Amino acid sequence: LVYNRGFQANWMQAMEECSYGFAMVSLWKLVVCAETQAECVSQYAVIVDDLFRANDWREIASNGWGLFGFLDRVRPALKRHEFRLDFNPEELQGNFSGLPASPLWGVGSTALQAAVKGGRFSASFAGVLESVLAGLPQTYTVPAAEGAAGGLEVRRFLYITMVFGPRYVPYIPRFVARAETLGLRNLALFCLDDAALESCRELPGNREGRCIPGTPS
Repeated sequence: LVYNRGFQANWMQAMEECSYGFAMVSLWKLVVCAETQAECVSQYAVIVDDLFRANDWREIASNGWGLFGFLDRVRPALKRHEFRLDFNPEELQGNFSGLPASPLWGVGSTALQAAVKGGRFSASFAGVLESVLAGLPQTYTVPAAEGAAGGLEVRRFLYITMVFGPRYVPYIPRFVARAETLGLRNLALFCLDDAALESCRELPGNREGRCIPGTPS
């Protein structure tokens, strides 16, 4: 029934005739997506979200479809993994009021290492800062935003990707070599485990600012 062509072709009618039954079908498809292709989750999540927003929760809980009970049973499948935040909230918000001005800032500087050990910076933010200090981002110009003074705006661009785990760490050398062959020298890797960080740092050439430490989520 869930994937019946007739049902799918007349989904608007089905939603009008039995909104909670339709929501249960959407929830079931959402769980299938979460366990296989996560990119289709939002397609069904919006239907369930709208139903929860438009109806009294007591009506939702008391009808015979048992939506909340179903959600509780599939909770382990929907919660794919725990979440860790590598950056401090202030760093993500761009609040650098506590960032001291120091002539000692530089790639591998003791001042930067001391800031991480003292808890003033996260290790990931220090890694990003090292990328900037190493001159890794490439400069380019674009037309200025409407209302801005001048006709051109100068920006800096950096390619960043993440890598971790035994399935992907062995590909790091070839991935980086291929990127350099294509001229992508402004590339940094977020290395989310020790093996990835070690592999990145052991690559030939200048690796300053190109290997940023992190943790897997």
